[in-house]
Amino acid sequence: MQTANRHQIAQVLEINNKSLNVKIPVIGRIAAGVPIEAIETTVSMSLDTLLGGGELVALEVRGDSLVEEGILNGDKVICRLQNTAKEGEIVFALTHRRDIALKRISYKVKNRIILYPSNVKQLPQAYSPAEVEILGIYVGLLRINSSTPR
Repeated sequence: MQTANRHQIAQVLEINNKSLNVKIPVIGRIAAGVPIEAIETTVSMSLDTLLGGGELVALEVRGDSLVEEGILNGDKVICRLQNTAKEGEIVFALTHRRDIALKRISYKVKNRIILYPSNVKQLPQAYSPAEVEILGIYVGLLRINSSTPR
């Protein structure tokens, strides 16, 4: 986990949500297996709508605790700011008022919040409810192909 204070977290969260209101044309479907017929479409999608709206922020992932979810070091995750999460959701949370983490949450153990990695090399961490502040939930992922020139 990365150590951060509230000021640093506030700076990370000050991301312009208008940048997520970009419309991208959907020009059709593409096969990642057996080729399919090319059919053009004129639909467009808004990232804001696609990700479910709300106040969205992007965070850069450091570490490999969620590799089995397909979330890799260097990826940008999109999270919706909210202070609650359902059982099993991936959250970004503040622990001990100083450490920030992206993990799957569980409330199944009485009087404990468990933050689970999705990496067999790492262990879950248990906290009292007072030690965890949910800041948001994971809603999407951005990964830039580093081999493509920009």
